[in-house]
Amino acid sequence: MSTVQFQDYYGQVVARAWTDPDFKARLKTEPRAALAEMGLGYPEDVRLELHENEPEVMHLVIPPQPSEDELSVMEIDKIKDGTVVPCYIIPTKGRWQLMK
Repeated sequence: MSTVQFQDYYGQVVARAWTDPDFKARLKTEPRAALAEMGLGYPEDVRLELHENEPEVMHLVIPPQPSEDELSVMEIDKIKDGTVVPCYIIPTKGRWQLMK
């Protein structure tokens, strides 16, 4: 999945969680099944957890450091200059999957 596809799907998941309380509840208790409803999957060896930011509690998530061959120089430059948030690039490298 490309970075643009990941951003699009991530936005759809967030928007649905904001507007559909039942989906949000499933996302909290059964994230794999809820994401599958949206056509997204993760490999079985990846544990999924939902952490929701609140006005008084913010979760800082540091993605795993990619290997040297996983990010292009252009992608690294975009992270360095703040153009792109790392979570928009790193999960696309073989972890998010479009379900068919």
